[in-house]
Amino acid sequence: MYELVFDKRVLNYEGAISSISHTKLNGTNCYSSIQLQYTGTDRFDILVEPLNCNPPMTHAQTSVYLAYIDSGVLKQFQLPKCQSGCLADEYSSSLSDFQLIKRYTVDRSEVLPAETSIFNAYFASLSSSRLVQTQLIIYYLQNAIQTQIIQDITWKVSADPLSCSSQTIMVQMNANEIAFQMEQKCAVQAKNIQVEIVLFSVSYNYNTSKTLSLELFWSGEGTTFEVGGTYSKLREETAQYMINLKYKNETVLYEHTFTRQAARGCIKSSRLHSYIDKMCLQIQSELGQCSTRVHLKESQFDVMIHTGDNQDVVGEFHVAQEVNYKNEYTEVCMTCDIFAGDKCKETLKSFYKNVQDGKSGYIIDSDYEFYYGTQLVKEGFNSQLSASFGVFAVVIVAVAVFLVITVKM
Repeated sequence: MYELVFDKRVLNYEGAISSISHTKLNGTNCYSSIQLQYTGTDRFDILVEPLNCNPPMTHAQTSVYLAYIDSGVLKQFQLPKCQSGCLADEYSSSLSDFQLIKRYTVDRSEVLPAETSIFNAYFASLSSSRLVQTQLIIYYLQNAIQTQIIQDITWKVSADPLSCSSQTIMVQMNANEIAFQMEQKCAVQAKNIQVEIVLFSVSYNYNTSKTLSLELFWSGEGTTFEVGGTYSKLREETAQYMINLKYKNETVLYEHTFTRQAARGCIKSSRLHSYIDKMCLQIQSELGQCSTRVHLKESQFDVMIHTGDNQDVVGEFHVAQEVNYKNEYTEVCMTCDIFAGDKCKETLKSFYKNVQDGKSGYIIDSDYEFYYGTQLVKEGFNSQLSASFGVFAVVIVAVAVFLVITVKM
């Protein structure tokens, strides 16, 4: 009920409220999924999967807007209806059923002249980072009251005509470093690639990027990012990552985006001891969360060694020994009997020579683990040589003492 009170007169009016209308509705009841697909030209598509929300799209005073936050200020521009050559599921003058609309297309040439500058600013922000806070808003009048349906657009991905995003990709959060790997090359002709990674959840947000030569990116089996800080605020069960790859020549040629569940690595640190005839890998495990992961308690893995400026992988060991993540420390020694290839001795000697060049390293890879290692120790002798050298040294000393005594006599 309500009561009206007039100050200048002693008059009060009471009445009953017949209905209540929410003027701002949560869009999660309207869409099961929503993403913005960015093409890198002058347009993008908003792809949606409608739910049982049903605003009156045929109403003359119904309009759809894209809104974004710029320096704390909400800015928005209207999404035009498609007029000709429209797709069957596209927002258009002829398609008025909300349940059937699965695509909203935005082209710079069709944006209202008064809103072109807002579109340009948003497009520039989106080009540099996918973290722009964005919303899809539907306004409509109902019983003379304006209602808004608001839905955040979290996923902002690139169109993928070459199906690069269908490839297997792994992102691993190891201590203060993020390791990133793609299992197959993408058929793109370019000189350089800009790699942008975003980690986010409800209460955590981190992004960084780097530009590499395409040759170095592929030959190194991926790349790593150093993270300033820890993941203490990142709840792993709700964390997501986004990898955006921009292939560049003189201009941006092609880009694609990956968005998936994020995961923390179970290797806290490691060190590889290089000998002339073998390698020994020492692993320190993350005990807390990893000791409770059933599929990580015992895991076999591969160790790939790389050298030089291009970080070329020169050898790979298939380690059959299982690493139990309930143990804080594990040591595994690798000899030529588990080497994948036919030039093990030459590879070990070559790697041994390059250990202290500051460019060589190793990769630990399994179905659940991906880790870049840079801590290398160059051992002067292997265990067998050390033992034999010790015996040899004792013999030399004994002979020397014998000669000295003989000379004196």
